[in-house]
Amino acid sequence: MNIVSYRGPGMAGGLSNAMTRVREKDGNNGNWWFVSDNVLSVSRGKDSKTEAVSSVDQDVVNGHYRYCNDFLWPVMHDLTAYATYRAEDRKHYKTFNRLFAQAITNTLRGELHQGSFIHDYQLAGQPKLLRKDGNNVSALFWHIPWPKKVEENHVLAIVDLVRPMLHAATIGFHTQEYADNFISFVDQNVTDYKGDLRSKVIVVPLGIDYDYWSHIADKQEKEFLQVLIGKTPAVLSVDRADFTKGVSNRMQAIDLFFRMHPEWKEKVRFLQVCGRTRAGIEAFDKYWIECRQLARCVNNEWQTDDWRPITWLDQPLNSAELSMLYRNADVMLVNPLRDGLNLTAKEYVACQNGNPGVLALSTGAGAWAELADGCVAVDPRQPGQMSGAINVALNMMKTEREMRMQLLTNSVRKNSLDDWWQKFTLILADKAAVATESTKYVGLAG
Repeated sequence: MNIVSYRGPGMAGGLSNAMTRVREKDGNNGNWWFVSDNVLSVSRGKDSKTEAVSSVDQDVVNGHYRYCNDFLWPVMHDLTAYATYRAEDRKHYKTFNRLFAQAITNTLRGELHQGSFIHDYQLAGQPKLLRKDGNNVSALFWHIPWPKKVEENHVLAIVDLVRPMLHAATIGFHTQEYADNFISFVDQNVTDYKGDLRSKVIVVPLGIDYDYWSHIADKQEKEFLQVLIGKTPAVLSVDRADFTKGVSNRMQAIDLFFRMHPEWKEKVRFLQVCGRTRAGIEAFDKYWIECRQLARCVNNEWQTDDWRPITWLDQPLNSAELSMLYRNADVMLVNPLRDGLNLTAKEYVACQNGNPGVLALSTGAGAWAELADGCVAVDPRQPGQMSGAINVALNMMKTEREMRMQLLTNSVRKNSLDDWWQKFTLILADKAAVATESTKYVGLAG
């Protein structure tokens, strides 16, 4: 099977890390196609070195990057106030996809019958381009939300995005809501696509390797944790300074938390593992500055000689280091405004032991659909509600924490990374067999 994604093995990003784990475990010897800087590359088999296939003009790379992050990202997350549309960037996006598909087909020639797993919004053009050039059967996994509503002035651009997606045999989403939103958009706006070029839409939330996270947490020493947060109870958040993640909302809620619950002063610490993201994109650059300024204001307001309420770590941590923080955090605060899934919530659950913490989770996270029964709900748009939820989580009795964590553990274990990947493997194997008999694709399914 071909894996076709923007990021490659071991790169930053939830699905890239997940796919790397899949490859390590099942001995997948397929080709993984991805982008590194302005070079289209392939990793042939899990033990092979990366090969450069072709280069892309830097203007095209930059335009594709802007279109993805300045326009598609906020639109897909229902945060259009941050969206900037440029017609030239849209052209670069399409050129980038065309060159990517050409590089694959020119390299593999007649090998494309094995099928391709295509990942996410950066490469939405691939299902049509690969099918056209190599009769390739593909499954597209949409790792981010599909918006509840697409504004009228954005509809044509999103229709242009959707048309090539409908050449995939299957399109997968994390939640039923995202799938329903997509189907509704297609039915209302892609009215000329009837018949053979329709895809089957499925709900396949990404799972984690539960055993990997739980075992790696068992092996870590606590010294790392002591250096970071000392011995006070900790409220942990792990994300990027991305306006979808609700980081600025969190800073406001923390400030209000100490105003509403002054008894927690010097008795709790908020640990933010939060790095800068998408440098060079104005909306993200401004958001990074805003969040850091808010954190400084909270610390200046509440800190004492021996204590600061917020400890901010802006460098990435490896899985072992994260697992130690997950294991020992009293509360995991995950409060995006809108998020495709949020794997950190599931990783936190996997790292808990006999004295579990509490997951405080936003209803805006895709993971809410799976984990709602065991977590404490937070609303990032209501700082008063958020601060109250943090207080509830910190004061929760052990018996309730254990009950809630058991519910969460059952949910996370039930949907494993292996199960998730196996679904796509079987889908593509089945569709590849069907494609040898017929070029017709299944109808769009609700």
